[in-house]
Amino acid sequence: MTIRRFRDLSVFEVEGVSFLLACDSIGGIGAKETDVVKVSEEVVGYFLCRVPLMELLSQGVTPNVAVLTLSNERKPTGDGITRGVAKALEEVGIDPSMILNGSTEENIPTVQTGAGITLIGATDKDFQLSSSPKGALVYALGIPKVGDAVMEDEGEIVPLSSVIEWKKREGIFEVLPVGSKGCLYEANELARTSGRLFQEESFLPEWAKDSAGPACVVLVSVLDPKILQDVAVPVTLLGVLE
Repeated sequence: MTIRRFRDLSVFEVEGVSFLLACDSIGGIGAKETDVVKVSEEVVGYFLCRVPLMELLSQGVTPNVAVLTLSNERKPTGDGITRGVAKALEEVGIDPSMILNGSTEENIPTVQTGAGITLIGATDKDFQLSSSPKGALVYALGIPKVGDAVMEDEGEIVPLSSVIEWKKREGIFEVLPVGSKGCLYEANELARTSGRLFQEESFLPEWAKDSAGPACVVLVSVLDPKILQDVAVPVTLLGVLE
């Protein structure tokens, strides 16, 4: 079995089948006593699932297994988070009852929400990880948001379904979700894994290095920016691959 890392993904091959593994965690966000950001358990589950789900979808892979590891009791916290995860999966046409499993903490009372999730998707032996050519322009779609700002969003966060649409669109070479390390970090990762160098624009927005929280932003690489004219979220040029 061959195992390798590709950005935030673990990729391994078994008997001609490629498996992609993506994971994420969340803490201090929820409905419990000492949570810093107060939201429902369903919201926690939805945004917990959103990040690794987007990482798989951005490679054109659908998850076959979803495993929740919850640091809280099953009722009510675990059940609520599970409903949120199911909502995210259903949003992109996946039946959660077929792939969702997990574990909870039933021995120790907890006063703060904590959860992790792992998604695994399988694809055929001809699968190739995405890459971008020299001269490709790197755009940020969406605006970074964290914590309460995510809940106050007014159309600046990338919808889950858009990742699938953009991945299939001719002329878009890569779709890369942005996490806590920010847009510029991910742009350099996109360049590195394509064997390129990233040359950033002279004038960038102040948020270019900010955390994008639960993948509120995705990067795309294109040669012709006209194919992004119908994108509903804000579109910002970050730089070019050399």
